[in-house]
Amino acid sequence: MTEPVVFISEFRVRSGGETPLREAATHAVDLIRSAKPGTALYAAYLDGSASTVRFVHAFPDGEALGRHFDGADERAGTVAEILVPAGFELYGRAPAGPTEQLQRDADGAGVLFERFPDAIAGFLRA
Repeated sequence: MTEPVVFISEFRVRSGGETPLREAATHAVDLIRSAKPGTALYAAYLDGSASTVRFVHAFPDGEALGRHFDGADERAGTVAEILVPAGFELYGRAPAGPTEQLQRDADGAGVLFERFPDAIAGFLRA
């Protein structure tokens, strides 16, 4: 049985970063929708003070998450000057490559990387 995988990344938004963040997130929707067909959900949520953003991704399985990570460094580079990593969460089983990359990113930023690998119930409806 394949299990869905959810990945959530949290970032602090630097002062003056709200407008470029909104533009970059809108561009990312088009890019990910066309280039990453295995990504079932990509959504960005900004808090009320525009100081924190969370990106939520859902995948039908770990392999789709792995394919999503191809080119992630380039996509992240477009917002690196306006976002500061604040934490990462991974739900479900994921390939070693993306998991190790997230751990390195978390360690480098001094933030928490939480993992919940054992799905005990749930589904992802396409």
